[in-house]
Amino acid sequence: MRNPSVGRAHQKGLNKQVAGKRNPVAQQKRNVAGGAVRNQAGKKGLGTAGAAGALALGAAGAVAGKGVVRNLPVSKAVAGSAVARGRVAVPANVRPRLTLVNAPVANLRPRFAPFVQRHWRRAFFWAAVAGVGYLTIPQLYYDRFYGCVNVADPDYGCAVDLLSTAALEEENESARVHYPMPSDAVYRYSANPAPKQKTSCSFQPFVERKWNHAFVWVQMPSVGNVTVPEDYYDRFHAYAAQDPPDYSSACKLLVEAVAGDTVAASAQPDLGSQLR
Repeated sequence: MRNPSVGRAHQKGLNKQVAGKRNPVAQQKRNVAGGAVRNQAGKKGLGTAGAAGALALGAAGAVAGKGVVRNLPVSKAVAGSAVARGRVAVPANVRPRLTLVNAPVANLRPRFAPFVQRHWRRAFFWAAVAGVGYLTIPQLYYDRFYGCVNVADPDYGCAVDLLSTAALEEENESARVHYPMPSDAVYRYSANPAPKQKTSCSFQPFVERKWNHAFVWVQMPSVGNVTVPEDYYDRFHAYAAQDPPDYSSACKLLVEAVAGDTVAASAQPDLGSQLR
């Protein structure tokens, strides 16, 4: 006859052994699932530490963004005129649609001056840019502007070209009066050969154009008498006089010049009136 107590003790031992064993099928499923998660994280460039780092970077970026907005200089509003757009005041409670904490390199920053608090005819958004100020971005151009700067290393050259094009297109909405070359004027430069028609940028807006600032005359075969602002001439000549001529860059330079020529001079930033 078996001792009941021995049977119960033996059964308890077996139960412990079964409970202590791992289920190989369940464990395999967990391993596969875990591997899939790790592989997916690897594809995204994020491990456990990477994910934590991304969250920390986002938090740091938010703090930095608030710092940029708080420390940007604010200029006073400037009234426009018949030939120049005005500058608008930055609203006290402004919430920029976009905040860029990576400032453009020093030699690019002056090129943004025509767009700091610029007034546009149509709806626009505010963008806070470190090292520059509060830019206004036309609503119709915002997505393309965002495409230029929404990268690890923002393409600020692309952004300037886009806003310059916006300024030129806005000006082209009004009929332009041509200014014939005076009989006593002389060409500062005669270009040769003629620009190719394949050039994406057209010189037509600058033929017999009367600028609001001092300008010179340039003869361009098959185009006409092009006017170039005095302050831009050296750079224009550097492009046009190359062999072969870089007419595309020369034309884009004039487009950029239009942006500065069609906006009122900015008032000196009042550092004491930074937004809080």
